[in-house]
Amino acid sequence: MDWQIKIGGKDFEVSRAEAKGRYASATVRGGVIMIRIPRRISKVRAESIFSEMLSRIKAQIESNPDKFTDYTPIIRNGHQINVLGEKFRIMAAYSARKAARVSISPDTVYAELPDSIPPESRQEALSEASRKAISRRIMPMLKERVGLINSRHFNVAIRQIRVRSSKHVWGSYSHKDKRINLNFWLLLMPDEIIDYVIVHELAHARVRSHSKEFWDTVSSVLPDHKARRKWLRTNGPRYLYEQTSKEAVE
Repeated sequence: MDWQIKIGGKDFEVSRAEAKGRYASATVRGGVIMIRIPRRISKVRAESIFSEMLSRIKAQIESNPDKFTDYTPIIRNGHQINVLGEKFRIMAAYSARKAARVSISPDTVYAELPDSIPPESRQEALSEASRKAISRRIMPMLKERVGLINSRHFNVAIRQIRVRSSKHVWGSYSHKDKRINLNFWLLLMPDEIIDYVIVHELAHARVRSHSKEFWDTVSSVLPDHKARRKWLRTNGPRYLYEQTSKEAVE
């Protein structure tokens, strides 16, 4: 049982599942309110407990919204995201499949996921499957973008560009593999922020450490890199949360 409610101006998904133990529980994580009800109670009692716990959670969120604000980005069913300027609408369905199947046609991501996935894990499963499909679609554009910046300012050897999801870093550079790694969520950022991280990693192909030489290299390409870096640190998580929480635009 999944549906969305608005509390304090923010959308929360409500999921209900059976509790393995004797007691009911309620948690709020990643914008999902999960309420678990013990299996061995009457239907009337279960509905009463569910309504009581949902009301209690709503009151707690309204009284202290910051406590329940999770800025972790996640791709949601029915929503639209903008990746490298390309808009993708997310559509999910669940079936008896054993593995996820995802396709993009032409600007809609169709994800068919196993219905065996627990309710509390479905958003992340959809997010992961969609990220991989979108990453494959936009990779030619990303390679072109990195290649253009590299040819104009660095002319360093780049053998591979890899996109992964990360909670800790926006990008990295492997000297051993001559590979640039970029965070998928970075690609939802404004162009000037994406370019800053690309320049940052290309500069590491020349200078490993964050020394004065390194920052001088970055500054020679982006004189305003400090402002871009500050924006990313200050606004990045909230910006991503807002972008991945928008409803689909027809």
